[in-house]
Parts: sequence; structure tokens; C-alpha cells
Amino acid sequence: MKKELPASILILLLGSLAYFLSPLLPYLNGVMAGLLLGLLAGNFLPARVTEGKAPNWMAGKGLEWAILLLSFSINYQHLISLGWQSLLYLILVMAFVLWLSPKLAKKLGCPGQSGILIAFGTAICGSSAIAALSPQIKASKSDTATAMAVVNLLGIVFMLLFPVVLPQWLSNPDDQGFMIGASLHAVGNVAGAAYALGPEIGEYALGIKLARVALITPALFFVYALTRDKTEGAAQPGFKMPWYLWGFLAVTVVNSLFNLPPVVTKSAISAGEMMLTLAMVAIGLRIRIGALMSSGKRGLSFGLLIFGIQAGLFLLISLLA
Repeated sequence: MKKELPASILILLLGSLAYFLSPLLPYLNGVMAGLLLGLLAGNFLPARVTEGKAPNWMAGKGLEWAILLLSFSINYQHLISLGWQSLLYLILVMAFVLWLSPKLAKKLGCPGQSGILIAFGTAICGSSAIAALSPQIKASKSDTATAMAVVNLLGIVFMLLFPVVLPQWLSNPDDQGFMIGASLHAVGNVAGAAYALGPEIGEYALGIKLARVALITPALFFVYALTRDKTEGAAQPGFKMPWYLWGFLAVTVVNSLFNLPPVVTKSAISAGEMMLTLAMVAIGLRIRIGALMSSGKRGLSFGLLIFGIQAGLFLLISLLA
């Protein structure tokens, strides 16, 4: 028990630091801050402080519990309010990107499972989507970290670029809002880019983005269907989803059908965000910087390509619709 104490304390300290200081850091959310702090600690502190059962549990089961708690933020009513045409565009492009990504990642030599993780984060909602998918496909910690780094970096870059370039291509404010909400990675990226163009564009873009977030549950099942032969074995019958995803589905359905007390949903979401930050610290502790840099170059190239395909399709839809 004493051997586990240093690592447990380290994870708690670094996770708390990342969680509470991230609002003060521009362009850096708590999840990415936790990953970076864990990465630095894991590479520069003695192994007796960073290794043990605690980091393994938090990077595994702790991550699954974090995703279950974060499911209280998903509400399918956002899909209903969107309108069938916009929803259809989102579903078709998302499905195409997720279907294409494993094939494209293999051709481009994208390491391990990082390709599908990058595509899932790009198609849905950034870091949270990657965290939700990672245990399901048994991705390595290095692949998860690569995907997180790539998606967060590209999200920041295009959050800054879109307010400058989009008005040159699209004159209609609704088209600008749709393009931002449908393309950018995380909710924070969408808010940053869209509100820079005006409050009405910001509100519309966030509505589109929340609909994408609500699609995470069917998207997880879709990716399971695409990858189940690799993760479960082709000879195994049945539909064996991880326990936390069944819980995720149950919570999102209940949260969409019933008005749960705000104190319940807010508490669950806050606890999920904190646990996800702690899990990212634990993942960072187990990754070597050299391996991350090696896989990150190919991951970044793939991330740029898959984002370009997705954004290009939505731009075409905005121009033709």
C-alpha cells in the first residue's frame, strides 16, 4: 500500500492543478493540461514515484467511470431541434469519415489505433470522444495521447483560422455557423471561432455542435461494428459492448426523456471532468516523449487530411444546399 501512495498523491496533485488552473490558460483545456503534466512527470521523475497500480487503474477503469459520468451531458433533444436536413448531413458526413478513416490510416501508416481515435475526435467532440472510444477498441496509451495531442492542436489552429477565412467563402451567416459547428473539434473550439463572427452565428454553431455531441452514442456503436473483428475476434458471436458503454447509453436515454434535477447532472458532469483529467495524468505518466514524438508526426499528417476531408464536404454542402 505504501508503494502506491506516491503515485496516487502525484496523480491527485497534478490532476487538481490541471483541472483548476486550465480556465486561466488560453487554448488549453483541463484534459490536455492533465496529459501534458503527466507526460512531463512520467519522463522526468523517478519511476518509484510514477509507477504502480494506481496509474494503471486510473488510466483504465478510472477512464471508463469518467466517461460514464460525462454521459449526463448528452441530450438527444438537440438532435430533434436541429431539423432533419442538417441532421442528415451531419450523420452522412460523420459516417463517411469514420468508415474511411481505418482504411486511410492503414495506407498512410498511421501508428496503431491512433487513426480511428483521431477521426472519432474530429467527427464528434474532440478529447471526450477520444476518451470514450479508447477503452472500447483497446487502444494503447501512446495512441490515445497521440490522438489527443493532434486533435487539440488542430482544433486550436482552425479555431483561429476559420473566423478569418470563412467569410471569404461563405456570405450567409447561417452557412458560416453550420460550417463551424459541423467541422471544428471541441465545443470550446466552436464557441471561440463562431462568437468571433457574432453572437447569432455563435448560438447557431453551438446548436450544430451539441447535435454532433449527441451523436456520440450511435457513433460508438458504429465504430464497434467497424472494428469488432479486430477487437473481439471474428469467430466470437454476439454483440459484446464494454460495460461502461451500456451504462453510457442508459444514462443518455434517461437524461433525454426526463428532466433530471440540475444538481444531479451538474455534479455528475463535474465529477466526470475531474476523473477524466486524473485519467489523462495517469496516461501521461506511462508514455515516453520519444515514442510520442515519433508517432505524432504521422498522426498529425493524418489528422490534417481527415479534417480536410470532413471540412471540405461540409463546405461543399454549404455552397450547394
